[in-house]
Amino acid sequence: MLEYKSKWYGSNLWSYPSSKTCGECGYVLPELKLSTRNWTCPECGVYHDTDVKALVNLLRYLDTA
Repeated sequence: MLEYKSKWYGSNLWSYPSSKTCGECGYVLPELKLSTRNWTCPECGVYHDTDVKALVNLLRYLDTA
């Protein structure tokens, strides 16, 4: 739906795996269910709250854009 509407209005739509990306090592989980609220990175062992991690990753991404 979002992709369709963005094309309709001539806008760009980008996606970023903000909840699935480890901010410490950059590992991206291949799958993360919506019901999963916390996860531990299998690469570096850092524990993540998905909502907090999404915010931190998006702020970091936007700061480099």
